[in-house]
Amino acid sequence: MDPDVADSLRDSQFAFEKAMSKISKATAGYRRDLSVEIEPTAIPMAKEGWDEGRQALNSFFVTLNEATGLDELRTIPPAG
Repeated sequence: MDPDVADSLRDSQFAFEKAMSKISKATAGYRRDLSVEIEPTAIPMAKEGWDEGRQALNSFFVTLNEATGLDELRTIPPAG
């Protein structure tokens, strides 16, 4: 694999992991099986993390499609 492609894939991976960490921090202390009120301030932070993760994953998909010459992996559209 071309080193530039590998670096781009790794950068996308790190950006995705950072975004997922943001979601984890926004939802820390909440359990899915308990009905609890989620603080209104946590929702925008979680949505921001989701969107950043979506963009990072899309970047990974685009780089992989370009590197392989295929167009198999579809990007995730924005919410709405």
